[in-house]
Parts: sequence; structure tokens; C-alpha cells
Amino acid sequence: MALSIGVFNVAIARAFNDMGNLDSCIYHNLRTLAVFVNMGNTYNMATTFNNISKLAALFDDQAASGSSRDWACI
Repeated sequence: MALSIGVFNVAIARAFNDMGNLDSCIYHNLRTLAVFVNMGNTYNMATTFNNISKLAALFDDQAASGSSRDWACI
């Protein structure tokens, strides 16, 4: 059951990312990470950390450029 919740949050995070809503995307990635940490699922923890690091880079790029365009890279 917990894995399903984690996978569902990944799908939601990707949808928000595709819409350019980075705040909601990071929120759902953090929820996903909490599920996988609780399960001890190291493979999916690593994947989620990778997604979060890409989002952090996007936040930095967006802030530096002053751009508000959509960022879909995950």
C-alpha cells in the first residue's frame, strides 16, 4: 500500500512539473521521499533525491534569470 502512495505522489509531482508549478512539484516529491524513507526503499529514495536535486537547480536557474517560464525537465 505504501509503495502505491509513493508512486501516486511521483505521478502528481510530474504533473505539476509539466505545468510549471515547481512549488507543488517539490511538495509532492518530499511527500514521496517520506514514504520511501519510511519503507526503507533505497532505490526509490535515490530516484526521488535525484528529482529533488533537479528541481533545486531549476529554482536557482529561475531565480537567477528572473524568468517565470515553465520548467519541465524531470
